[in-house]
Amino acid sequence: MREIEEILINKRGEIDNLKVPEKLEERLINSLENLKPRKKSKFNWKVKVASFIIFTIFLGYNMDTLAFYGKRLMGYDGVMNGTLKKLNEAGKGQIIDKSYTFKNGVKVTLDGVMLDDNQLLLFYTISSPKGDVDKIDLGAITSLEGIGGSHYMKSGQGEANEERTQIKWKSEFEKPYFFEKKLKWSFNLMEGNNLETGEITFNLDKDKAMGHSLKKNINKSIQIDQGEITFKSIVASPTSTRIEGSVQNIFGLAMDEIKGEGFRPTGINIKLIANGKEVEEQGGSMSTNYNGITFSKEYDALPQDLKTLEIKLVNMQTNNMVDEDIELKDKEKDKTIKVLEKEVIINDVYEDSGNTQVTITTEEEIILSKVYMMIDGKKVELDKTTSINHDKKLNGTITHTRTLDFKGTGKEKKLLIKGIMYNKVYNQVIEVPVE
Repeated sequence: MREIEEILINKRGEIDNLKVPEKLEERLINSLENLKPRKKSKFNWKVKVASFIIFTIFLGYNMDTLAFYGKRLMGYDGVMNGTLKKLNEAGKGQIIDKSYTFKNGVKVTLDGVMLDDNQLLLFYTISSPKGDVDKIDLGAITSLEGIGGSHYMKSGQGEANEERTQIKWKSEFEKPYFFEKKLKWSFNLMEGNNLETGEITFNLDKDKAMGHSLKKNINKSIQIDQGEITFKSIVASPTSTRIEGSVQNIFGLAMDEIKGEGFRPTGINIKLIANGKEVEEQGGSMSTNYNGITFSKEYDALPQDLKTLEIKLVNMQTNNMVDEDIELKDKEKDKTIKVLEKEVIINDVYEDSGNTQVTITTEEEIILSKVYMMIDGKKVELDKTTSINHDKKLNGTITHTRTLDFKGTGKEKKLLIKGIMYNKVYNQVIEVPVE
């Protein structure tokens, strides 16, 4: 709207600067005095013709501007990144302009969509005369239905106006199948105990789909502590870039469950580097299913003048299943053990107020995720952990000292470590051909 206002202001300035020819007033007066009286109907007819001509000239002069703005989504700058703004400026995407109004007056308008080989973006407006749009939730299960099934929302971002009467949303959905054209967008509104479902049906114009700029099967792996991480594919589209891969296949996952060993990744830090510069990360996910442990990472669109492309595995956090039993003695000091080659120092073992306490020190990122105490043959769960201090060594390593508290005391004590979490730095790079 601000851009339209600027155009109108500029046009007004042009009109204000027009110069009236000299003696125009005198000529007009003389002409009017020499006019013969005419019938009112003819005068009205000529006025209408003149008005139509003026309107036609004005409309023709501004047609390109009106058509240009008709192809763009207005008011979404706050929820668009730089890439989406450029696509919007170029008139990419499809205008939908369909609405659904709930019984309480809340109105949902699907303004437009953008579709490429990575995702379907919905741009919609929620309007409420009550000024409470920031409290309106259309439900986390909002989905798109096509003949191929459901496509669920992955993420969304909204920005409300100052009056809280309108909010602009951009939501990312799974890409529909190539054969799907007609889609039904369903959403819910809860008011008190009443649930109302709204829906907007629209047809995708596949001619406006933007496809992809790069699509590669990578199938390269990097060795990690327990196995390997495989980068399977990369798809770069005008709106985003997606990397997909796996950490463990279904057979390895099943064997770990049977043996009670193995690991589960809790986080992967992967950087995408194009032309020597990091591409902004936009999100990611990890799942465990019949395909094993798989992951996807999403980034901003790649530069158009792409010359080099690299995937860098920076670090990985894992929760590892182990089976370590450590004999303990009261007042035992500074006993060092290793779990998966990670050093754990048992600083002290003592009893206090009917509880058994064990003070340990590890590197900062190491956590004993599953630990028990065997006291006189009875297995006792960890009651609480108390942090004591963090200490930065001269080599830059930070250690963490804390106390593990178990309820109960006894003569025979054994520390049972069944899980350990840690972060491993790799900084390994895979090159992706861009030709």
